[in-house]
Amino acid sequence: MGGVNFRKVVPHVRTVRRVSGDDATNQQGASPKGAKKLARNISNKWSSFRARTASGLILGAGALIVLFHGAMATMVMIFLVQTLMTKELFDLSESQEKAKLESAGMRFRLQKWYFYFCAAFTLYGRIGRHFYLTALAEKGHFFMDETTRFAKVITWVIVHHSFISYALYMGGFVAFVLLLRKGLFKYQFAQFAWTHITIAIIFLQSSTTISNIFEGIIWFLFPFLLVVVNDVMAYVFGKAFGRTPLIALSPKKTWEGFIGAMFCTVAMAPVLSTFLGKFKFLTCPPMRKTVWKTSEKYGLITQFDKYFSREAVCQLKHPFIPMKFMIDDVPMVPFGIKMFLRLILKFVYNRGGLISIGRAAK
Repeated sequence: MGGVNFRKVVPHVRTVRRVSGDDATNQQGASPKGAKKLARNISNKWSSFRARTASGLILGAGALIVLFHGAMATMVMIFLVQTLMTKELFDLSESQEKAKLESAGMRFRLQKWYFYFCAAFTLYGRIGRHFYLTALAEKGHFFMDETTRFAKVITWVIVHHSFISYALYMGGFVAFVLLLRKGLFKYQFAQFAWTHITIAIIFLQSSTTISNIFEGIIWFLFPFLLVVVNDVMAYVFGKAFGRTPLIALSPKKTWEGFIGAMFCTVAMAPVLSTFLGKFKFLTCPPMRKTVWKTSEKYGLITQFDKYFSREAVCQLKHPFIPMKFMIDDVPMVPFGIKMFLRLILKFVYNRGGLISIGRAAK
């Protein structure tokens, strides 16, 4: 029995040894490939991180330079950005059915940009009208010589701005009807609706943004920086810890990146608001002080230079005036949250239980 068992076991042992040797050989051959692949992935991630960091720093520096040239320069930057956004959305709508777009003709495509610039004329014309009315209220006139042809044209446009805006839009609507083509009705009306939704979304938010700018650049810079912090932290946390997909629309976004970015943004908000609130250039509305300057070329008595000026003199308003109260006086806040707030205040303001809303009081 022992001899029989030995003959049965030995081939089995040899077979096992042979298989395990093959596996070891395969593992030795696969190991360098796996290491190269891992190194390549790490290299790609770092190159992507470096490219994103460099482009972010360049764009951020450019945006800050524009911001520190005043509200008017910031408004011009917003107009350029919203124009690029509009182009992207127009291209997105046109990329699906290029054959129908070619059948509709180039004039149909240009009509979308016509509606866009009609909206731009309406929005920014209202701002120009405000400058004109402010000049009349403060100086009694806007031009040194009201009889020049340039002065008459500009005055007529400003006075009749609402009528011109209405006439421009109605002219575009009539042109849209005339450009309708049989067999393309559904496509053309869909593009017409897409155009108006795009313009409405972009100009609604840009108009509120510009209104905030003329109340103080901090109302634009502060949320802008919070968005930057949120985006950067979402990328960092997503790359470091991301495992669970957030939405199918963007497969690279993860719940880990979202949660990490949320906490970092909330933590940075009091730090940024305290720091930015110390600069009057950011908190003072540019509308409060008028610096008149004469333009020899056009004969204008203009106040535009104050919107590019970095000087600011004003009385601080409610959001920037320090208000103090104790954390323990806030009702219905759990003890753990109070302890967390104390740690944040200790780090940000060097205080134990005191909250100061607005500029930090020293």
